[in-house]
Amino acid sequence: MADDDAHPAVRGRMRRLCAAFPADYFRSEDRHQGQAEAFAEALRTAGWCNALVSRAHGGLGLSLAEACAAVEAIGIQGAPAAGLVQEMCNHLLLVHHGDLLKDAYVRHVIGGMLRLPSMAIWSPGENADVREIAQCTQGVVVSGRKTRVSRVQNSDLLLLLVDGGTKHPGASLYLVDLRDAIGHGLWIEPCASLDTHDASDLLIDKLLIPANNLVGEAGQGGACIAQRQVPEMILSAAAATGDARWLLARVSDREPGTQNDSAEGRSPVLVKAWSAIEAASVMYAKAAQRYDLLASCEGETRMALTLALEAVSRAAQLAYRHPEALDQDVDRKLRESRKHQVMPFATDLALAYISEHVLRIPRHQ
Repeated sequence: MADDDAHPAVRGRMRRLCAAFPADYFRSEDRHQGQAEAFAEALRTAGWCNALVSRAHGGLGLSLAEACAAVEAIGIQGAPAAGLVQEMCNHLLLVHHGDLLKDAYVRHVIGGMLRLPSMAIWSPGENADVREIAQCTQGVVVSGRKTRVSRVQNSDLLLLLVDGGTKHPGASLYLVDLRDAIGHGLWIEPCASLDTHDASDLLIDKLLIPANNLVGEAGQGGACIAQRQVPEMILSAAAATGDARWLLARVSDREPGTQNDSAEGRSPVLVKAWSAIEAASVMYAKAAQRYDLLASCEGETRMALTLALEAVSRAAQLAYRHPEALDQDVDRKLRESRKHQVMPFATDLALAYISEHVLRIPRHQ
């Protein structure tokens, strides 16, 4: 199912790492609502979280195309890749925009001594209740609530984008040291959810974020996030494609269950799902290649993400249609596939971008 011709050495390294974590490990983590932290730590120790960071800054210095091959290989092995995608992009952002934080935090993050898999977009509106954002001489004081923040329970640091609204125009990006903040203005409340075990609510009351923890320039946090968004979307497309390949392989390996569910009847559905996966693979590879060449890839990126979500949706639907293929591993992967479909990017926004900027269809007035 895998396109091993694309960066086979990178895929091979990732397969060997994943081989140390068999299905029983992920089943146990899933039963106990764990976050597979040993797997995440193995990725961190091997340097995969710094895959996109240049060698000069202590990273692996891989291209985005190579990083995508590694991420897809994780999904093909049946392991979760979403956490690695987020941490890769967080490290890249911190290296590019964390000049003031290099001695205090950046070198410890790149060295693997501090964990930075979490980001929270804090702005008035959906999923956030911002009661107070105030500027002071020491930094910014924030109060309110942010829901559904992923992997914060196993983080040392948190990237927090604070949008001051009309009172303090412009969004600024801050690095929050959770080791100091928890219990001193910030509390973590795990979410009870059937879809994921790694999401939490943040309860914040007069949390002081030091001015020295500013990432990038004040009021330019949105621009920092926008630069991070393109590689994250491409990597997310690769992760979803890997999950789709794993799901399709599990379903196609099973014998037909009933007379009405014959191999002949299943074949067209399998072919459609496989075709969607191949289309997503080609498009994310094209987007990654253009990104590495510093060429414009906004349209290709959103097309790759849309196709990958379609591919994982088709593979998931096929698994649901054939109950004999369902087991704990498939059920876990189906829940992980739903993450791709709702987080962190809305499919309708990607389609709207393609419509307006690629197909040049004017907006309705």
